[in-house]
Amino acid sequence: MATASLPLIEGHGRKVRVIAGSIYGAASPVKTHSELFYAEIKLEAGAKLPLPMEHEERAIYVLEGSIEIAGQIHGANPLLVFR
Repeated sequence: MATASLPLIEGHGRKVRVIAGSIYGAASPVKTHSELFYAEIKLEAGAKLPLPMEHEERAIYVLEGSIEIAGQIHGANPLLVFR
């Protein structure tokens, strides 16, 4: 499947490519067997992006740069699992 066929949400210093499932009102054409979301997210410095609360299990993987969550800064390569 070509990347161009995957939904891209842009604005407010963020780009969200929906790879599978649905998030922020956009749905990927990739078939899944459960309700989930998997997205590539690129944020400009200072941009904010809340994670949807309707999913019980949520995690992010920081590939480059760093991210601040609840006042803590996390660098690249950790898998961060949310409660």
